Amino acid sequence: LYKVLICHFRGGRKFALSTFFIKMSSTDPSSASSNGEGKNSKVSNDAKDSQTRQDIENKMFAVSGTDEKKADDSGNQTSRMEARTNDEVDGDNKLASMETVQGKEEETPRKRKVKKKRTVMKTEDEDSIRSEADENDLDENLTSGDKRERRRRRRPQAESYPDEEGSEGGSESESDYSEDSIDDSDDEEYDDEEYQKKKAKSQQIKEKKLLTNAPGLKEIELGENSLIRYSPTDLSKAIRRNTHIQKLVLNEKNCDPVSFEILIEGLDKNESIVQLEFRRAEITKDIAVELYTALMKNTKVKKFCMKRCTFADSGLAVLFIGLQHCRSVKHIAIESCNLSDHSSNIVASAIPLMQLQSIRLQNTQMTDKGMRFFLGNLAKATTLESINVSEEKISEKAMAKLVFGIQRCTNLVRLVLFDCGLDEVAIELLAEAIEGNEKLQSINLSKNKFGNEGADILIDLLKSNNAIKSLKCDGCRISRHEKRLLKDALRYNSTFLKSLFSPEVTLSILDSVGLFEQNPTQKS
Repeated sequence: LYKVLICHFRGGRKFALSTFFIKMSSTDPSSASSNGEGKNSKVSNDAKDSQTRQDIENKMFAVSGTDEKKADDSGNQTSRMEARTNDEVDGDNKLASMETVQGKEEETPRKRKVKKKRTVMKTEDEDSIRSEADENDLDENLTSGDKRERRRRRRPQAESYPDEEGSEGGSESESDYSEDSIDDSDDEEYDDEEYQKKKAKSQQIKEKKLLTNAPGLKEIELGENSLIRYSPTDLSKAIRRNTHIQKLVLNEKNCDPVSFEILIEGLDKNESIVQLEFRRAEITKDIAVELYTALMKNTKVKKFCMKRCTFADSGLAVLFIGLQHCRSVKHIAIESCNLSDHSSNIVASAIPLMQLQSIRLQNTQMTDKGMRFFLGNLAKATTLESINVSEEKISEKAMAKLVFGIQRCTNLVRLVLFDCGLDEVAIELLAEAIEGNEKLQSINLSKNKFGNEGADILIDLLKSNNAIKSLKCDGCRISRHEKRLLKDALRYNSTFLKSLFSPEVTLSILDSVGLFEQNPTQKS
């Protein structure tokens, strides 16, 4: 009973419990023996009772304090054991347990913020590692073309014109001949909102520089959004007086034809634009008249490109008739424009009269009849230095026309026949035409499935024609051994040692030099 009372002895019940305990202790037999005495012992019994009550209360208070101290010590020990266990499970729970042991301090806003930041960073790191692993797994299942497409869409690059002025023979850029040479930088090709915002912001900055004639602006594209922010008259005046722009892209998508014509009028007095590109434009008769009128007055534009354009009425015929009188235009490119037989005949008939240095056709869906007529007329364009026919189908009859044209083009330095469906028979015809050409330095035959037989023909060509410095045959189903032979033949053609030693001695010297360059510290 004493222990039970001590366990329940708390707070305001101290006096009541102490009184109850004293009464219970008064029933002890020892006190009963004293009841038989007389009234003379009454005073002494009262004194004893009061002394006993005081002693019991002091004892109860002392025991209570000891029990509370033990309870606190046991609680602190339990908290420390929990903190030690949680430290092994998680560092964050260890901090919380330590705070509990040190007085159960309340978590401050700063600590909550730091804890939340650590959780977010940890989650982001896990997600990035998981995404990289998934991407690596996905890359293993992708072809080289798909990987190249993904890289191109992630990092959109500014397009480059296929025939840059001043390029040396044999020097060629990847964008000129790759299957990704068509610029897909239209708005619908990229769904990334952040990229679209950056592009729109950059476009607005360029437009302000155009209006203020600020230096540093080399290229600008004007289209629907530009005509919404500014009037076509203001933009036309800005083009006319600008002295820094070198490339102007006019995108007619969703634009008013009248406003588009006003933009073209700004070209007549501009003296800095070198490259002009029409994108997604509908070439009508009125637009063609405005264009060639402006180009006749402008003597600086040397490169003209039409990309994904359509032709209405007699717009294409009027345009190329006008271009015949624009002597400054030396490079023409037509990409992803659907050329019918009539349209291809117009282009082919105008080329010999334009004194061009380069011509480029890519993915024009030209028929075999139109291709034969076009390639046959190249023989009359003796000023051509570069011929680029990509993503077109060239039959054997059309190849015979091209061979005849190559033999007549004595100034030809670069030839591109990318993804034209050429087989070993076409390669043999081409080799016969190139064998005696001493100026042709660069050839690209990628994406043509002529195999090892065609590679053997090219190796023999390189042995007889030492002027060729660059030959690309990517994706042509050629074995490693044949590629090695082609590489050795090109190495021999590209060195001055060919005039002093035989091919075997020259290649041995080049191999020794290569080994020395790899290990420059190694002593012979």
